[in-house]
Amino acid sequence: MDIIYNIKDIVGFEAKNPTELKEKLVEYFTIDGFKAEVIVDGDWVIVRVDEQEIKEAEKRFEGITSLCDKGKFNDAKTAIKEFLKSYPRYSDAYRVLAQMYMQDGLIEDAINTNIEALRCNPRNGWALLLMGNLFGKYKNDITTAENYYNKILEYCPDNAIACNNIAAVMLERNEYDKAIPIFKHVLDVNEKYGNAYYGLALAYYNQKDFKNAFEYALAGSLNADRQIENPNVLDELHKLMVVAAKNLVSSTNYINVMLGIKDSIELESKSKIKIEEDNNLEVSAKLQYGKVYNRNYNLVKYNPKMPYMEHLVIHELMHLDMALEASKRGSNMIVYSNNENKLAFRNKYASWISNIVNKFGHSRAMSVVDKMHEGLMVQIMNCPLDLFVEKRMYDKYPIVKAAQLLSLMHQETLNQESIAKGQQGIFPKSIVTASKIMNIVSSIHLEKLFGLRFYQNYKPTKAEFETAKDLYEEYLAYHDYKPGEEYELVEYFAETLGMQDFFKLKNESEFVKDTNQEKESENYIKEVLLGDADSSDGNSFDGLTDEQKKKQDTFYEQNKDGADPMQTMMMSMYMVGALDYFDGMTKDQIKRIAFDIAMLGMKGISPEIKSGYKVDSIPGKDFGGYEMLAYYYVSWALAIPEQLGALGLPFTKAWETAKELWRRKKS
Repeated sequence: MDIIYNIKDIVGFEAKNPTELKEKLVEYFTIDGFKAEVIVDGDWVIVRVDEQEIKEAEKRFEGITSLCDKGKFNDAKTAIKEFLKSYPRYSDAYRVLAQMYMQDGLIEDAINTNIEALRCNPRNGWALLLMGNLFGKYKNDITTAENYYNKILEYCPDNAIACNNIAAVMLERNEYDKAIPIFKHVLDVNEKYGNAYYGLALAYYNQKDFKNAFEYALAGSLNADRQIENPNVLDELHKLMVVAAKNLVSSTNYINVMLGIKDSIELESKSKIKIEEDNNLEVSAKLQYGKVYNRNYNLVKYNPKMPYMEHLVIHELMHLDMALEASKRGSNMIVYSNNENKLAFRNKYASWISNIVNKFGHSRAMSVVDKMHEGLMVQIMNCPLDLFVEKRMYDKYPIVKAAQLLSLMHQETLNQESIAKGQQGIFPKSIVTASKIMNIVSSIHLEKLFGLRFYQNYKPTKAEFETAKDLYEEYLAYHDYKPGEEYELVEYFAETLGMQDFFKLKNESEFVKDTNQEKESENYIKEVLLGDADSSDGNSFDGLTDEQKKKQDTFYEQNKDGADPMQTMMMSMYMVGALDYFDGMTKDQIKRIAFDIAMLGMKGISPEIKSGYKVDSIPGKDFGGYEMLAYYYVSWALAIPEQLGALGLPFTKAWETAKELWRRKKS
């Protein structure tokens, strides 16, 4: 094979004349003892090598190295000696033979044989590395060893494996300052070389520089490939990353970091933020968004006893930061649920609810149902939003990454335990599947941020994993989202998982307006209906006009409490129906309905009307007069019993009968 160069293109070979140039080119192009023929002809240089002979030798040598790979070292040693008779200038053959002598403890034989390897090819990086190791490890001649290592860096700077091995020797000798720049050089050559990341991280860790140790272990976890010579390097990087993170967290004052982030958000948003301890908080941290709570400040509560509360406080601050940005654009949304959503949930899972009612009793079962609905709604909201939150924290505040990693790993463990419990057959399969898919999405995000893969632990079906991938890919499409657009992803998650009927989204300004109107109505009811208002406007204590009062007085006169047994029993049965409806609701939920009915009651409720009364908080229900009065009475009896007498409803005996009937029904 002939290789032709223009003499002007040949650089790096300083020569005084063509003869000297020719000698240097011959040395350079001589490969494993196969001497090249170099012809200098005017402005042209011709390099001629016997390619066929080289290929034959390489093929034969590969057979010898395969014997080594199979552990047949005696056969390999015999074969190499025979090989060298045919190819006495084959450098790598001497180097492999020297390595065998070293493994047999024949150090002098190894050195002498390796000298032959270097005579054949002074630039053989592997032979230089072996010689450095022989003098450094077995002769304790560090100076000579380093001379050979330096030649590798000079002759073979692009040989990542050889250079990394030099750094590894330095690392083993605790010469971290020498090892670190060589490891960094290796990464310049090959940014995917995992051993170099591991060596760097370990060197910094041994120097107690946990910040750099964590950062290089993280970089390796994200960028490194698995390597043939060290297939476990990624696993080792992951372990070192976690250990470094723990040390970094223990030596970092995250309270100051947390407060610094709070101050930064306050300065940028011009919105006040308070952070308070709450030892009774059941979660690590919780955000109370000021506008929803009708406050001029936002509050983040945290429980100092809970694990990883610093990261989770910052997590809530990121939620707040996003909400404030969206609010500034008029695009912030509030996620909430009402009785309509609650009924949708109950209707969808009616069969399951019936089974657990029979198994656990009505009250306990309905409590489980409501908690299940609330938990699912929170997960549908938080899973997509938390993807944005954790990425924002990761990008804006690198100092938090170590705590973030440990906290997310802890949450991953809890998620896996939750799904394992859910798969025991107690809960509806579609809910468990939806929750499982969302947990897989979170797990994919953890891998994206830190290189740790856990989603296989969920043992997803192909369909489950494909759905999770689709949801995550949809999130990735929002990489340059505008504030407020993140709620589109919430809707996409809900629709994909078939959970869109279980919650509502409302623009922040509308939500606050509606909430304020509800509070005004509630205050009006308290003041007027319960006798706290000034009656000088002509209204009686119960909020009715004089004409309405006369009609109601007539009704009360004609319907003395318990005077008509048939009427009392009818009212009792309606009350039992109301108790059925309210069963499992919280006191606040019933109170909301009680106030809504009271607003209707202020306009007058006629017992004679057979249908047409509707209450917004009891969707899909059309009430007649008597049934409406029954719900009116029962809602106040359950939620606001201390004010029940102020209603003046003549149904005390019906209520006592209803409670007894209810008790028997549930026993």
